[in-house]
Amino acid sequence: MSDTNPVTSVSVQSPTAAIQAPGATAAKPAPSAATVVASMEDLREKAPKIYKAIMEGIAMNICSESRRHTEELKKLMKEDQRDRARA
Repeated sequence: MSDTNPVTSVSVQSPTAAIQAPGATAAKPAPSAATVVASMEDLREKAPKIYKAIMEGIAMNICSESRRHTEELKKLMKEDQRDRARA
């Protein structure tokens, strides 16, 4: 899949960058390993695990919406059948 839609701003940081010892003061921010990407293709190349997680999340949302719409359609069809049987 070749996405060329530009991504305005994505910053990928190390999850340990913001961890501090208890009672420590925030005198200076912890160093971070930020990566800036300009497109989904760039993200796929620079951070394949994050790209994969994003794509899986999108796919899961599509499946969930499809399932929800199918259930709603089934419900409407049952209601229609019930209404026709009463008439």
